[in-house]
Amino acid sequence: MRKKTSYAIFGMGRFGISIAEVLLEAECEVMVIDRSEERLQKIASQATYAIKADVTEEGVLESIGIGNVDVVIIAMAERLEASIMVAMYARESGVSRVIAKCSSSLHGAILHKIGVDEVIYPEREMGKRVAKNLLTGGMIDLFELSENFSMAEMKVPAAWEGKSLAQLRIRDTHKINVVAIKKDGEICVSLDPHVPLRQDEMLIMLGNNEDLNRLPY
Repeated sequence: MRKKTSYAIFGMGRFGISIAEVLLEAECEVMVIDRSEERLQKIASQATYAIKADVTEEGVLESIGIGNVDVVIIAMAERLEASIMVAMYARESGVSRVIAKCSSSLHGAILHKIGVDEVIYPEREMGKRVAKNLLTGGMIDLFELSENFSMAEMKVPAAWEGKSLAQLRIRDTHKINVVAIKKDGEICVSLDPHVPLRQDEMLIMLGNNEDLNRLPY
């Protein structure tokens, strides 16, 4: 079985928590770090590991052991010094992918020079995301996990209503993995492949962007 990607997310503001929630719903291993106990508690019970720490303090980054994760996400753009320190340490530790939220073009330029793989400007990215959701028609929400791979939330298409996941064989026919079903705000990850899908349910799926765009909305 292929090992799931592991993540370390620094900064549990709204941006960091939203990323953590999506990754945890996909059953990824997620370590969350923040200096605020209050912010950390909003996600601690769901996270694989939750660490209260101020990364600007001497020896803290070494003790966290972020060199053991696949992806580091720096979601604390307002703390420039902390952001740069985490980025530098992640790169020195051999983390394969580093993503950082930025507050300005200068901030982004500095992080790029350090070796951050991707910088995110939340307002710009949200605009792009809204536009992509409009263009994909039936997609209620779309969260890009990488350049080519996304998690999407979609209403059950009319053609799929009354049919079970076993009958539809979505993984075989569309190369898409249904990881959860959402109904009335509740998310179920323990899926029974023989239960018929209903029109009032939402499918949460993982897949290649091109495959997701080919789904029958």
